[in-house]
Amino acid sequence: MGSTFAGRVNSATKSDATELVNILQKDVNPAISRIMVAEVEKKKDTATQKMNELMLTKDADTIQKEILSGQHPELSGKYVEKTVQYHTGKVQAIDVIKRIEENKNKYDFETTNLPAFYKEYLPSFADKDGSYALGFAAIFNKYKADEAVKDAQIRSDFAQTKKINEGVKIVLNGEKGTEWDVINKGLDYKLPPEEGGTTSRMFLTNTEKNDVALESARFLLDTATSSDDIDRALKILSAPRGIGKDGMNLGSLVSTKRSDVSDLVKKLNNKRVSLVTTERIQNEYQENLQKKDLIKNLFENNPDGSEKSFAQKQEILENAKSFG
Repeated sequence: MGSTFAGRVNSATKSDATELVNILQKDVNPAISRIMVAEVEKKKDTATQKMNELMLTKDADTIQKEILSGQHPELSGKYVEKTVQYHTGKVQAIDVIKRIEENKNKYDFETTNLPAFYKEYLPSFADKDGSYALGFAAIFNKYKADEAVKDAQIRSDFAQTKKINEGVKIVLNGEKGTEWDVINKGLDYKLPPEEGGTTSRMFLTNTEKNDVALESARFLLDTATSSDDIDRALKILSAPRGIGKDGMNLGSLVSTKRSDVSDLVKKLNNKRVSLVTTERIQNEYQENLQKKDLIKNLFENNPDGSEKSFAQKQEILENAKSFG
């Protein structure tokens, strides 16, 4: 739907009769012209009203066939033809939009784009009247523009999320305790200036560096299997972030007093308590199993059926001392 489709169709208002009116207007009575033009507009309104009635019970193709066969005299005539086509285009645009919405789950912005996705649902304009295209565009163009804005935002958000998540992978793949070194050095790439600009850019802004650190801590929270994972996340949030452009120490994310950082620290501490408790229970369970095995071993006979000697039992008891 190009820009040439914008605007409202102007139905033809000239016929042999109106040409005669133009001639008579010069020499006889200008009022005749107004009467003739009003009659044309009246017929156009009648055509629109009739089309609205028919569209309630029939599809556009059926109506078109009936018009061509002369079943609707009020819709025949060249000066209403464009009005009929314009109205048909608007109605079918609504149907197309409905089909697109019903199949929106098939759209994958990572592998295609909206114009390509729409092709399956758009009618062929090659065999349509120009007025039909104008009517179709009057409805569809607004929908297409609104959806394009939404699509652009989704793509932008996805690209930003992907950028941050890839940074998280690189940071957490490094050694523990070096996270901010990786963020400030390993991810600090220089990029060419933006189009029309002269100043080079950095791959990550300071805000994005903070986001990478914050998402790294969140990832550790979500995937932690031990208190060590939580300790690493807390260290990322409490460690100095490096030196700013003004030469001043930036301090830690915790020192910024940001509410999202504070909330994350609280969740990490709660998770740590839970993990430490679980670890303690698991350790005690394992110790108890080992004690039971040692006691069982103490009173069991040797493989040959003989009773364990004092020295053997003494060795078993010495091993048991490691469990307190």
